Amino acid sequence: MNRDLDPQLSAILDAIAGGGMFDDGLSVEQMRERFEATAPMMWNPANLPIDSVEDRTLPGPAGPLPIRVYRATPGAEPAPVLVYFHGGGFIIGSIDTADAMSRYLAREADCIVVSVGFRRAPEDPFPAPVDDCLAAVQWVRAQAASLGADPTRVAVGGDASGATYATVCARLATESASAPLVFQLLLSPCTDFANRHPSRVELGDDPLIPAAMVDALMDAYAPREQDRTDPRCSPLLAPDLTGQAPAYLLAAEYDFLVDEQRAYADRLAAAGVPVTMRCWPGTVHNFFSMYDHLDIARAAMSEAAGALHDAFWPRAETIDDDREVTGEPVR
Repeated sequence: MNRDLDPQLSAILDAIAGGGMFDDGLSVEQMRERFEATAPMMWNPANLPIDSVEDRTLPGPAGPLPIRVYRATPGAEPAPVLVYFHGGGFIIGSIDTADAMSRYLAREADCIVVSVGFRRAPEDPFPAPVDDCLAAVQWVRAQAASLGADPTRVAVGGDASGATYATVCARLATESASAPLVFQLLLSPCTDFANRHPSRVELGDDPLIPAAMVDALMDAYAPREQDRTDPRCSPLLAPDLTGQAPAYLLAAEYDFLVDEQRAYADRLAAAGVPVTMRCWPGTVHNFFSMYDHLDIARAAMSEAAGALHDAFWPRAETIDDDREVTGEPVR
């Protein structure tokens, strides 16, 4: 990758060359084991003390789903709640690999975070993970009182593949008869399985997730070609995006998914949905997970968490002028 990368990020990529999460020579189980071991090295949850963490289950479509409930501070008032979906290229990742992210968002947004352990490909391809994630959102809204949560302030969020699930849940929640969600926090989602946007080709030399592996991950998640045009798989192809919760979309300049992310933000704006897209210069897909090592990751996550906080706890301030904004800015 011969591009103007953030200097700290460039040094990390040089140091871990050939050691990405998605190497051709590794089995799915080996990739999962590597991710579980390395995620805390990139962002250590031990540095993020929190009031309480509780492991529970909720009823899912195919059996109990594990969840982890994070509470930033004790309090008698019902708190807003974020239903969070971890990343991992649709095949790896877990509640444990999202531990630091969940703690951070709970602390910074002063909310409850419910991190969901949904099924993963290739054992359970599309639509199984989507069904699990939607079931979790519905359960949290119905059982908010048991969590000490406010059912009128529920948001969804996720990173990478988890952000894809969040976009789908945000739309399906809008189409249901229940109260609307208040926000969607989308950290580098994949939005289109059916079309290869220019960035997929031009930025296919990502040192951590090369183009051939991106194709393999998509094949694992959506092996049936006809599924790829289903809006639950490709959110960009949904015929109607009106009425959704305001969105904040974090993007990276050299993310192979950046073109489809921009296209999705544009479609949300065209549908009248307040959306902020923030594209961070000199960065690659999932850079924000390197929080302990990158100044720009800390800046990106501070801004994203701030947008979530403002959605939960509205105030009169506007966003920074240097953000790339599509449609109405998030307040």
